Amino acid sequence: MTAHSFPVEILSQQIKALEQLALTSFAINIRQLSSFSTYPYISISDQTENITNIHNTLTSIFPEDNPCQYIPHITLGLYNDAYSYSDIHNDFIKLSKEVKVDSMTVNSLILAQYKTNSVQGAYQVLHHIPLSL
Repeated sequence: MTAHSFPVEILSQQIKALEQLALTSFAINIRQLSSFSTYPYISISDQTENITNIHNTLTSIFPEDNPCQYIPHITLGLYNDAYSYSDIHNDFIKLSKEVKVDSMTVNSLILAQYKTNSVQGAYQVLHHIPLSL
């Protein structure tokens, strides 16, 4: 989102609400490679439901305009013009045979944005919330 479409006061409310969750570091389970229409992602889950709680906290302040059900995920990149999904998928399969990662620890939350007219552009970090150990 651009700064014009996402008010600073909403961001401030979301930051405050996330900080009030007082989350501690938590593990996420790595699932499978998949894709939305414009980018590939790795689906994730966590037994503590922290990902869902974070999502619900954010959307309770600024509801999504997406009619689809939320899918917890790690975006691999918005590279549709530079790389084909099949190339990314094949590289991911090769890498997953060499490096086995079943879980990761989330130690911080980073709120970021990108310009919607340049979905392949760089992310701008807006706020960093470290999680206690």
